[in-house]
Amino acid sequence: MAYDPDIHHRRSIRLPGYDYAAAGYYYVTICTHGREITMEHEQIEGVVSVAWQDLPGRFAGAGIDEFVVMANHVHGIVVFRAGESTLGDVMRAFKSISAIAANRVLGRAGRPFWQRGYFERITATNEN
Repeated sequence: MAYDPDIHHRRSIRLPGYDYAAAGYYYVTICTHGREITMEHEQIEGVVSVAWQDLPGRFAGAGIDEFVVMANHVHGIVVFRAGESTLGDVMRAFKSISAIAANRVLGRAGRPFWQRGYFERITATNEN
């Protein structure tokens, strides 16, 4: 079924009017698809952590801070300089790269690894 805004009312979790390309610290939470317990395996935790650590190399304006892998979700802090990157681009890359690697370790392909979207909180501004 094609998207119909009169039928499909997906609520945005984004802060209305906020410029997600602005400098700042963004606390993110990403859950596994169906809250599946997959990251308790050391190899999965490893490939997800590597994908996180590689983000600054892919996005010059993005830095990373704390990151923790739980059984069915991750928490992390992404730091941006003004106008250098957008949170959506960084999260899309992280989720794609880590899902491909995790599914490879799990011996499966074509299955979702992460839930659609992610949760974020703008924790502070960074004027660097």
